[in-house]
Amino acid sequence: LLATSQPVKSTTQMSSNRPSRWEPIIVVPQAHSSLINKWNAKMLLEEGKYRSKEEVRKSGADMDSVSTVARMEEQELQRYRIVDNVDALKDDEWNRIVAVFVQGPAW
Repeated sequence: LLATSQPVKSTTQMSSNRPSRWEPIIVVPQAHSSLINKWNAKMLLEEGKYRSKEEVRKSGADMDSVSTVARMEEQELQRYRIVDNVDALKDDEWNRIVAVFVQGPAW
């Protein structure tokens, strides 16, 4: 959960201000010990099923096939890009982040 002092825009407000090819970004941990990562986030987010990254790798999935999630939203297919390295994001991509999975000690 990400706290912000900015008011949250509704989906309608966001869609009216974004280009038609706007692709939201979901950030997942890069650590090998993380329960959710780029390897298994696709199945979790699309189907609601958890599989370990080892299971997904053994199934023959390649990294390109697991880096995009697609969902039907309001009669329209919406794609989300999954990234595990925010250093690779361009300046204009930061405002497209819609979710962040984190792992670490309790605060």
